[in-house]
Amino acid sequence: MVIVNKSLSKIAFVELACGDVFKDKYGNICLKTETTDCGVNTVRLSDGSYDYTSSEEDVDIVKCQLVIE
Repeated sequence: MVIVNKSLSKIAFVELACGDVFKDKYGNICLKTETTDCGVNTVRLSDGSYDYTSSEEDVDIVKCQLVIE
């Protein structure tokens, strides 16, 4: 995956749609998912691990592209 970082804009996590990519408060590039029974709602793209992001947390929207070669 190639991530091109141009200008980022802040938005509340709750306003993101499933599949949107964002940068969390720790600098991780993540993908929003549907919330599971375990409370997981985020996948870190660096290693594929699951995480939880609070709906009130401000995140940076990341526009990226997936390149399959």
